[in-house]
Amino acid sequence: MAYLEEHDLFPHLQSAYRRFHSTETSILKLACDVLLAADLENVTLLGLLDLSAGFDTVDHDILISRIQSAFDVHGTVLSWITSFITNRTQTVNFTGQQSTLATVLCRVPQGSVLGPLLFLLYTADVPVIAQRHGFWHTLTLMIRSFTFTIKFH
Repeated sequence: MAYLEEHDLFPHLQSAYRRFHSTETSILKLACDVLLAADLENVTLLGLLDLSAGFDTVDHDILISRIQSAFDVHGTVLSWITSFITNRTQTVNFTGQQSTLATVLCRVPQGSVLGPLLFLLYTADVPVIAQRHGFWHTLTLMIRSFTFTIKFH
């Protein structure tokens, strides 16, 4: 966390894991932006993305590559992260029947301290992609346990 803050690697208006930021500050920012747009007689369109299943779609190879290239994480720390997300297996138990063991190819562990942070690093380029495709104002992503807002200039 300190490394990401110290090197200014978080999206600037991202609210999770940052001192003096929270879901409340993110919602206040969004409400303020909507009210300012209304004062200027601008139309406001709010598009919300449901990323509640997003943790289950994180590709391990892409995540590791992004952590190396975009966040300059290498060596022991990268090995720890790789070890944390790879070589995991799962089974499903339904009505007393258990499935066979399956290797988990995509996903960051939910309910962990590191999972939401890894998801954030994985999606940190969303503002750049959205801006490239014509979203140039504010994009707010609300993901179950945290919220972050991206302001385009």
